[in-house]
Amino acid sequence: MANFNFLLKITFIFALIISSTLANEVYYELEISYFDVRPDGVHKQVLGVNKQFPAPTLRAERYDILTVKVTNRIQDGQGTTIHWHGFEQFLTPWEDGPRMLTQCDIPTNGSYTYRFQVNQTGTYWYHSHHTAQITDGLWGVVIVDNTPEVHNYDGEFVLVLHDWYHLPATLLSAWYSNTTASMGGHPFPDTTLINGAGYYPCEYASLKNTSCDPSFQGRYPVFEVERGKTYRFRVVNPSTVPSHLLSMDNHKLEVIEVDGVDTVRGTPVDESLISTGTRSSYLVTMNGDLDQYWIRSLAMLQMMVLDYPNINPYPEVLVNDPERLAILKYKDPPSGAGKKEEILDSKPLTNPLGRQGRPEIHDEALLQSTLKCGGPLKILSESVRVNGFETYSHDPVHVPFVTSPPYPNTTKVLEPVRLDLQECCTPISGEVAPDWVNQTIILDIPDIDLPENTFKPGINNISYDTHTLDRPALVKLLRGEALPKSLNPIEINGFGHDYVVELIINDYGNFGHPLHLHGHTYWLMGSGLKWDGPFVEERDRPKLKSRLRRETMSVLGTSWMVLRFRADNPGIWLFHCHVNVHFDAALGLVFVEGGEQARQLWKDRIPQETKDLCSLSGIVVDDDSSNGEIVKPGRSAFVMLVVAITSKFLLL
Repeated sequence: MANFNFLLKITFIFALIISSTLANEVYYELEISYFDVRPDGVHKQVLGVNKQFPAPTLRAERYDILTVKVTNRIQDGQGTTIHWHGFEQFLTPWEDGPRMLTQCDIPTNGSYTYRFQVNQTGTYWYHSHHTAQITDGLWGVVIVDNTPEVHNYDGEFVLVLHDWYHLPATLLSAWYSNTTASMGGHPFPDTTLINGAGYYPCEYASLKNTSCDPSFQGRYPVFEVERGKTYRFRVVNPSTVPSHLLSMDNHKLEVIEVDGVDTVRGTPVDESLISTGTRSSYLVTMNGDLDQYWIRSLAMLQMMVLDYPNINPYPEVLVNDPERLAILKYKDPPSGAGKKEEILDSKPLTNPLGRQGRPEIHDEALLQSTLKCGGPLKILSESVRVNGFETYSHDPVHVPFVTSPPYPNTTKVLEPVRLDLQECCTPISGEVAPDWVNQTIILDIPDIDLPENTFKPGINNISYDTHTLDRPALVKLLRGEALPKSLNPIEINGFGHDYVVELIINDYGNFGHPLHLHGHTYWLMGSGLKWDGPFVEERDRPKLKSRLRRETMSVLGTSWMVLRFRADNPGIWLFHCHVNVHFDAALGLVFVEGGEQARQLWKDRIPQETKDLCSLSGIVVDDDSSNGEIVKPGRSAFVMLVVAITSKFLLL
């Protein structure tokens, strides 16, 4: 057994070294503009990418260099930025994307090239991190393949579950932020979509004096499968507000990934909640007896208050029909009952050579080596650039449609078993949360939606706002300048993978908030039920234990949640609510982490691309005599990473 384990280790190390020589620079070009779409039959000007909605899916392999040139062709003069949601940007904080935190806006007709190495695998997404542009459709999916994958499966699909608004996002945000107008309500979605497709009743569209195509009724996305096979469904929720409840009639969901973290195969369930900003993957075995089944996405609207007039004049459309449908269609004819039993017994196994795709700890050896070298290293000249759209020509988000009967004749389970996010999703690598804490931070989230509010209060009663910045906050950190109070900055007092930060989050409103941390994953240690009130040390501390690890998790309304993360990624990292109108109005803060390490890495060596981008907006980033600059890390940094991983792995 010892020899076999050693052989597995050597095989894995060899695979890592081979990947360093075969890693590609995967290149994409994205052009952002408004264009006409009818995803639900109703005309709208969507803000999208390459005149595609949903935006094109980007794909790469682990350790590839992802290079994406983004050009702003927005016709009305808006600036924009792109955030690579879930990518931790270790040693590349400049590429994270939040406007005026790590970069200046990309102005009209300007371009910026994001470039970073993908040292993690799984399901991610990219989206605008500029005002409310995500609501108008500026988002897309990113998939990073792990070779070999942790779990075996026969094929995969992508499900995108999201809300949809007919009014422009600028009007929605302005209405929400105007407390006199919104009175504590949220802009109510007109409808919801699956992979950018749905239906809105044309009789209501006519009441809004907008055109509508009635043929969209009876139009459903279709996912074609083969009987007896097991498929991975990567599920993404880029909604502005609601969570979505996913189910597939007569088929079980087996979770294997949350926010890029590979998990042990969970107990099969009937339904699973996908919160705003999150991703999950499920294995689904095709063991049905029929030709086709409904896939269901139910918008969770319970907390969306309609006590006062809404900017959506007809919220009853979605209230009365909150479920969106797609079709799971078998390519082959139905099988007999005996065949079904055989299928159930052929459950695929976890791959023994698979390794965690999203490690918890950032590579300290690589950081120290980079510090000694005086900054990130140049990309080796032998890096091979490939066109991403040509290399990965199949876009899994864009699926065919069924437009006429027969439709499935299946029903939901009467008493469905739902995935328990408190107890599920143990990471495949077996690691657990650190059992010590170096710094505790209490974050109180006020009731941002009280009808009597005269403004939208933020976390700890500080409303997050970047408009006071004269240059990106990361630049200010490196120059030793104070960050404005409007960023709600919180200093992390130590640094390293052994320095653990605990967040005690108390929500005092009714709605709850999906909270996303940039640059890290965090551990859920515990959370209260709705109406439990704030965290009480004597009552709630004994309940804390290592649970799942991810980077977006919801605290329930009028309740508490405790998270822990390791402060081992130097930079400025945003922590915010991913309900877009909440963040756009107030709910965000920044953690200042490893400030001294960041200054050693980048002081007087600000990336030239950052300087050039800011100069397009008349912002001077580097106004002293220093001419130093850095280049973005690539495969040479990865070679050092291979050495570090190899040395650690052989000691296991």
